[in-house]
Amino acid sequence: MLKKLRPWFVTFVLITVLVMGADLKEKTGTTLLSSIASWDSQGAGGTETNLYTVPIGKTCIVTHVVIRTASASMATSVVTLGTAGGTCDEFRGDTTLTNVDGTTKYAVIYQDANTRNTPDGGVLVAAGSIFAIEVTTADADGGTATIDVFGYLF
Repeated sequence: MLKKLRPWFVTFVLITVLVMGADLKEKTGTTLLSSIASWDSQGAGGTETNLYTVPIGKTCIVTHVVIRTASASMATSVVTLGTAGGTCDEFRGDTTLTNVDGTTKYAVIYQDANTRNTPDGGVLVAAGSIFAIEVTTADADGGTATIDVFGYLF
């Protein structure tokens, strides 16, 4: 029976077995890890919002965060991104959301403030840890937005 199997069929079966049993967040590269709707940019200074919890037995690299579909201008909101419960700035320190001012605008936040320069060394998000956003300066206009977290697990 095995002699009659075509090489393409064997390859197809092996790929199917590998992919069907794989977690897409681990096997397909950078992907959407989480999406949080209605994040409030007017929280009091020091207010953290959990964005993604790393599964037990895994480690996470966050590649970028997108803040989109703001209900109002967030031009005065200052945020940090990192591990919840501490300084919450390991991914990115104080970042002003200057141009996020309506439903047709968005901001992509990378770890390095200037992605054309030598990138900053990153901090891995450990198993069971929570990646979060912290409001350090509340927004004057009180907008909400959706936050998408992208990265991968290993």
